[in-house]
Amino acid sequence: MLLKMRQHIEALGLTQKSYFDWCWTNGFYDSLDKSDADRASEAAFHQQVLARNAAIDKTLRDPKKLIAHACAGKMHPHELTRLKWSAFCQSVQNSDSGAKRRKTLEELLLVVNERADFLFEQLEIGGQIVHYVDALIILNDHRRQWIRPLKDWRPGKHNRKLQFGSLLRHLLAKYPVPAFMDSVWFPRHVDGQEYRDWFVHIGCGRHIRCATRLPFALTKRMAHQFLLAPDAYNIVQALYWAQIHGLGGDRRLTEAVLVTQIGETFAHQEFWRTVLVFFVNNPLLDRRHVGPIIDYLQFQKFTVQEIMVAPEVIDTIQPPQPNLTMQGRTPAALLRQVEEWHVELNRSNNAHGLIFAPAGYKPFEKKHGEEVWTIIELLSGSDLVKEGNALSHCVATYAYSCAQGYCSIWTMTCVRKNKAHKLLTIEVQRHGMIVQVRGKNNRECTRSELDLIHQWATKAGLTIDNYVELIE
Repeated sequence: MLLKMRQHIEALGLTQKSYFDWCWTNGFYDSLDKSDADRASEAAFHQQVLARNAAIDKTLRDPKKLIAHACAGKMHPHELTRLKWSAFCQSVQNSDSGAKRRKTLEELLLVVNERADFLFEQLEIGGQIVHYVDALIILNDHRRQWIRPLKDWRPGKHNRKLQFGSLLRHLLAKYPVPAFMDSVWFPRHVDGQEYRDWFVHIGCGRHIRCATRLPFALTKRMAHQFLLAPDAYNIVQALYWAQIHGLGGDRRLTEAVLVTQIGETFAHQEFWRTVLVFFVNNPLLDRRHVGPIIDYLQFQKFTVQEIMVAPEVIDTIQPPQPNLTMQGRTPAALLRQVEEWHVELNRSNNAHGLIFAPAGYKPFEKKHGEEVWTIIELLSGSDLVKEGNALSHCVATYAYSCAQGYCSIWTMTCVRKNKAHKLLTIEVQRHGMIVQVRGKNNRECTRSELDLIHQWATKAGLTIDNYVELIE
């Protein structure tokens, strides 16, 4: 019978899918070979699904109902087809607020929906996609610190970031707070609560120098520079801006430091401050050497290596110079030591035993005429050593960082006439931002090469740091 039915469907010019769709729509599920009771049961279930979907569609046409249903726990993310609505409901569902706090959250969300444009939107901070609703949930948890009634807030702006910033300052600040601090309200910082306390601290008119748990002591000049940091910075970058400018440095030095291993943390701050002073006191030292010098100092003083010397046998090697200081060092001598270290490192077998877990981003391939361009991840210390030897740079120094998952290293290659030519080495930080692109002898990338990297980044879900340089 089923064979004859398939032949009949084909004779009518129908596909099997269109037949199944017709059966489902008319309550027959996927086969006519069923009892009347089965078909009636399936039709009833189908009508329930249609009614539920119709109710959801009606709710989606009214954001107020969507907000109310989400805060009451009556709307589930998997029921929503629109990604914005689904992400919104997922965030509300994930919040651990009780019934009372959910009610105040609903009040906040309704006011934002009525007066602003950012409620269901997202933005990018530090290479990560974040949602405004997550920040609003945190803001609602700080209601006791609100200094003005929510009902009196009027954004008066059309830019979403400015609208969000005006809400923060209406509720929490009597005095100006720098725009870069708005990012601390999104749940992405390990020290987020501490940073949010600083926001309130500054908003109440108190000096940043008096804030608790600062990573280092701020001079008056540093505190002033902290408030002048660029809006696009995050708070860690702003603190480096303040420190470097307070010591007498400039933006170029700041940006050179921010893309290095120390640009995301304040570990060993006492030592690294002396390094920053060294850079400031040598303004004619080419800032392209900042990264290699920091890599060298980090390796010599702090890096503990774990080397695979045999299958499942790991040997631990302590830092070569744990007592290293900057006292008495000159740029010429330090650069010579860095160069000697690069040569030795590329000859060393220490890095060869390290194997890295894939970062999870897709590789890239593009054909252009007879040329094939690829970007692939390097997954072992041996690969990094070969890359460094081929392009005459110090990428092998990243072996330990890659093994620990702090970053991943990729290589761009062009195949012409069946011959592979290595062109660039690319560093991707663990949060998905491309922070360094270097060719042979540490050259910057060309415009055409950067265009290919942009194409890869778009497909792989990566972002590109503004500090990635081009050959002019």
